[in-house]
Amino acid sequence: MFKKKEYIILLIIIIVLSVYLLKKDNNNVQFDIPELENIKKDSIKKVLIENSKGNISLSIDKKKWSLEPEGFPVLEDKVNKMIDLISGADLSDLISRAEKYEKYGLGEKSRTIIKAFGDKNELRELMSGNSAESGNRTFVKLKKDKVIYQARGNYKSAFDIEKNDIIDKKIYGFSSADIVELIIEKEGMAINYIKMDEAALNKKEIKQDKKTINPEKADTPKKPVKMVWVNKVDKTIVNDKEINSFISDNSNINCEKFIKKNDKLKEKGFISITFIDKTKKSYTLNLFHNKTLENEIFVSSNNNKFLFSLNKKDLEKINTDFNKFKK
Repeated sequence: MFKKKEYIILLIIIIVLSVYLLKKDNNNVQFDIPELENIKKDSIKKVLIENSKGNISLSIDKKKWSLEPEGFPVLEDKVNKMIDLISGADLSDLISRAEKYEKYGLGEKSRTIIKAFGDKNELRELMSGNSAESGNRTFVKLKKDKVIYQARGNYKSAFDIEKNDIIDKKIYGFSSADIVELIIEKEGMAINYIKMDEAALNKKEIKQDKKTINPEKADTPKKPVKMVWVNKVDKTIVNDKEINSFISDNSNINCEKFIKKNDKLKEKGFISITFIDKTKKSYTLNLFHNKTLENEIFVSSNNNKFLFSLNKKDLEKINTDFNKFKK
């Protein structure tokens, strides 16, 4: 009987010790997870990204992020996501002390190094690896720390990129219905088309940017206004369908790639197209031959400070047969 009691007491002691050690171990794990200080988003002035796809340097000036050293514009939503993850970096779990980095995408060939800087100092540096199965966690490693942690957020999708993924290639965009004037200059020849009220045109009451005086009685029912494209010089009606199609085809221009800063801002190319809307805002496209590469064409626009290239299909839309605009 006495021995039975001893066994029971011994068993209770073992259970209590086991529970204590388990809690102690869990507490130690929690203690081992660093609590990262939040960084004010507007204090981040520069971000460096290094991975197997190349290095990316981003900097902000006048609240606009750009790719350095070229100065190319970048996609603001993607950069904002990066800043959110950097500023609010939060470690959720300690994953491993074993230094088996390849397993978690943190090896030299697969990792992404992320650095954020303020005006003068480094604010944060960490390594990003694979995302967890859930997709909203990422394996990370801190600077000068060999331990692998799990952080909240998908760092892989945000930072495992190349330069081309983050460049904002939009040159301009407008509504075709808002365009009221089209100027085409090609090989020394210039043609100017304007949009006018067909009724006013027929009555020879053309007064641009002014109200047309209608000699008919005030109680005469007004006919619906029909706008047509005409040659600005001789007022002949031209092919509406072709001009509207041309304007629509070139209403949203995205470049294939940026080349360099626009050193041809005041020059006109072998083809120059200008679209002018109701507010007198203009959108221009100028095509230049590359003197180095015979078959390559550079493009400039007053809506962008860089020379850029367009894909073959977009170039064909611009360099069309303008004779088809005639009625």
